[in-house]
Amino acid sequence: MQEGKASMSLRLLREAAFILGTVAIAGVPLGLGIGSASAQEDGGHEDGGHEDGGHEDGGGQGQGGGQGQGGGQHGKPAPIEEPPPPLVAAADVGTGAAAGRISRGFPAGTYLRMEFGAARGSAGDASWLPPGFDPDPQVFFDLDLDSTAMGGIAIGRSYGNGWRSEAALNLFGKADFSGPWSYTIPETAGPHADMEGSVRSVALFANGYYDFDTGGKATPFVTAGVGVARNTIGDWTRINTAGDPVRRSFEGGSNTDFAWSVGVGVAMDVGPVIGSAPAKLELTWRYFDLGSVSGGTTPLTGNSTPVEALNFDLTDQVISVGLRIAL
Repeated sequence: MQEGKASMSLRLLREAAFILGTVAIAGVPLGLGIGSASAQEDGGHEDGGHEDGGHEDGGGQGQGGGQGQGGGQHGKPAPIEEPPPPLVAAADVGTGAAAGRISRGFPAGTYLRMEFGAARGSAGDASWLPPGFDPDPQVFFDLDLDSTAMGGIAIGRSYGNGWRSEAALNLFGKADFSGPWSYTIPETAGPHADMEGSVRSVALFANGYYDFDTGGKATPFVTAGVGVARNTIGDWTRINTAGDPVRRSFEGGSNTDFAWSVGVGVAMDVGPVIGSAPAKLELTWRYFDLGSVSGGTTPLTGNSTPVEALNFDLTDQVISVGLRIAL
């Protein structure tokens, strides 16, 4: 009887232990679910953030005691990554505004320049000492020179920084001149002789240039040069309606003198010429001082020989169009 009661008691204890164990095991996820729901409702966030009390590092609790599941690894917001800087090709380095100016307006290298234009000459201080000089006076003339053509060719070098230099040969065509006497030294009443003839020149110059880059196709420039000129007067004639004979001619003459020039112009890009690098078309104004020129004293008619032949200082203003081609 007692053994039966003991056996029954043991069986009841086993069943109670099994039920308690089952309830305990089932209660763990239930509690976790309730806590999580409470944390979300009262302020805890799954990623560890907080509205009413959650901490950024994920360890905080909501007002209801719920704890975020995200933990510390989800507590901080993901950083915003900056996009990487664009890659610059090596060929693009140095192609800014300054580099663009040099490549467009100031390309370095050797070039050939050809030009053709119109020259308007002037004869300054034209005078002669006639055969009867002293007591006859020195006679000065107001000579007018016709326009003529001027052609030039040059080999130059651009240095890539706006400066250029070149050696240039300029040919001035034949220009006829004529004019009356204007005054005498000492002052002596006229009439006195008038003059006519022709002049031509060949000049060799060393020129310098500076190009002003505007960033466009047009490039203004200034220029100056020094050199030597070979000036030649053809046969020349003195005309005196009060004399006998009225016309008396003398042989021409040549002389070499120091020369210089200054000018301004503008160059335009015109693209490749005969397969070359881009060429430039130039419009230029120049002032040339070609030095002095003097005729000969040997008579061609009659036998009167002047003490000093007709002579004057020769200058020219030239407007020309040129083509500059890179070599």
